[in-house]
Amino acid sequence: MKPIWLGLLFIGGALFLIATLGQIGIGASYHNYPARKWEAFDHFLVERTPNIDSLYNVAQQQISLLDNFSPKDVMQILYDLVKKRFTHGDKAKHTLFSNWLLYSLGKIHPAFAHILDPDLMLRQGYSVLCGQASYILLRMALKAGIPARHVGLQGHVVVEAWYENEWHMYDPDLEVIALDEYGNVMAVDTLARNSTLIRKLYEGRGDIEEIVSILQHREKHNFITYPQGARFVWKVEVIYLFKIIAEYLKFIIPLFIVSIALLQFTKKDNLSWFRE
Repeated sequence: MKPIWLGLLFIGGALFLIATLGQIGIGASYHNYPARKWEAFDHFLVERTPNIDSLYNVAQQQISLLDNFSPKDVMQILYDLVKKRFTHGDKAKHTLFSNWLLYSLGKIHPAFAHILDPDLMLRQGYSVLCGQASYILLRMALKAGIPARHVGLQGHVVVEAWYENEWHMYDPDLEVIALDEYGNVMAVDTLARNSTLIRKLYEGRGDIEEIVSILQHREKHNFITYPQGARFVWKVEVIYLFKIIAEYLKFIIPLFIVSIALLQFTKKDNLSWFRE
């Protein structure tokens, strides 16, 4: 049994080294995808904004240039920044180095590997799915003092912002604002009643009939505000909290393994075995 402690010592040390390398950025970046032909992606913006505060600072600089601005103007700036900051791709996922624990659990269920922390999304890459892009925009709106909520569309996720006594829809992933013929930003429910306008706004954004179907099923829309239930279901809320803890566990677990192994390995009988 004595070689087991040597093996655990090696495993714990290796995991701690992996976590440390990931913490300083080595191997932590997730896979990024090239921009779709119609995406307004700006790679220079990626370099300037490694976290959500830096992205919001860029927005504040643009807002400060406006003489008189409304919540609608602020949302336009925030929306433009988010759509330029990201490309569409498979969900931003943890790598072995960014968090070996969540990466490993992701092999059991993909939800564990998906990055939910906005700062990690921004620091480690620039390709996300609709729910992640919408969450970034939601957080930006809240930082600007504008109430916002997720809208789950049974296959797609958008954001609604509350101003002028109404909800207004923004889709940072497919890069669509729900504008009516007068330039007003509509709510999801209002757009859902107009299939002709949906087709016009989402032309060239993928399977248009699927998009129309997703938006028109109003009875399936899921409106959830932040922070309570912002991620739709309590199970994912629990996963989100676990992921926060996992940022500490990725160091604590290896240290615990190393400590136990050292305690056992340095016992007198084990040292005698090692010298032999």
